[in-house]
Amino acid sequence: MDPVVTSIAVEPAILTVQRGRRNTIRVVAIFSDGRVVEVTSEAAIVSGNEAIAKVLPEGVIEGVAFGQAIISASWQCLEASANANVYTTDGGTGTGQNPACKPASESWDVAFIADDALVVYPAPYSGYGELGADGIQGAIYRPVHRVYQTSPTAFARSYPTAALSLQLSMDLRVPWDPDAPAGPFRDRIAHVSDREVRGWSDTVQPWTLNTSDLGGAMMLAIQTHVRGRQGVNKLIVVYSTGGESFCNPSLRTAATVAKNAGILVAVVSPLTGNEPQQYTSFCDYPISSFLYLSETASDCLFFPAVATGALQSNVFNSVVLAACNAKGGDCRYYTRPSGVGLHLV
Repeated sequence: MDPVVTSIAVEPAILTVQRGRRNTIRVVAIFSDGRVVEVTSEAAIVSGNEAIAKVLPEGVIEGVAFGQAIISASWQCLEASANANVYTTDGGTGTGQNPACKPASESWDVAFIADDALVVYPAPYSGYGELGADGIQGAIYRPVHRVYQTSPTAFARSYPTAALSLQLSMDLRVPWDPDAPAGPFRDRIAHVSDREVRGWSDTVQPWTLNTSDLGGAMMLAIQTHVRGRQGVNKLIVVYSTGGESFCNPSLRTAATVAKNAGILVAVVSPLTGNEPQQYTSFCDYPISSFLYLSETASDCLFFPAVATGALQSNVFNSVVLAACNAKGGDCRYYTRPSGVGLHLV
């Protein structure tokens, strides 16, 4: 018997979005054989209260006013829904607001670095990269010959949506939404690898770059920030499993340079610290990649346990606001949103 569609789901089930900005959902069809297929572009998506949350093309949700709205989707006579929580920049989440954070009047330059999760180890090291059962590419230190892992992972497939979610939370132009209200467009985005920078741009850009030389990319991001605008908030967002293969400098060393220069560093990772195998890389051995990445991030800006599926919008949508609220290293004003419970596709 051929597999049939048993249900659909809207992901994430609880969406957070800032008033006046955007976030993304997706609709997936779940088959009887366990297969999951994204059908967002084919589904009919509506908001139960467009005065709170407005539905835009391709699963994009715009926050209109503080409050909650039900987002409903239908596809082939099947229905599902999610809750959209719209918060404000004046503490509307109920978590309070750092007095030093004034997002309505601040500008951000954000550099985005994506770990390519394809680990290649140069001599003289002995070890290999291995794809774990949980779909995370990591380096496990063992006295064996080198093995080159080149298979794409669910983590790598999530780059485009991760980059989109981050940018939709910023004050950037959206080229596919010409009717969007005009704004000051104070923010800018740059995508950075160890060899190339694409940006600064005041328009949402598709994800294009990734690297395994995270330290080199971090140093280039620092140079890009130093040569960029003055008088704005500067943030580097690193999306990584800790699968680092070039260590001169290492990511942690380069991040220390960034923080000493007044640049905030946020790290988003699928690692939980409770993996059945101890993930590490040759840049951080013998400590775990989880601990290494947590030490790489600025205070309050380490986001672990993010699902490795195609959507982590709650986390990425909140990174810039979290960085704003983390000024001065005060973590009281931020509650990490959930990014788990999503299907891999």
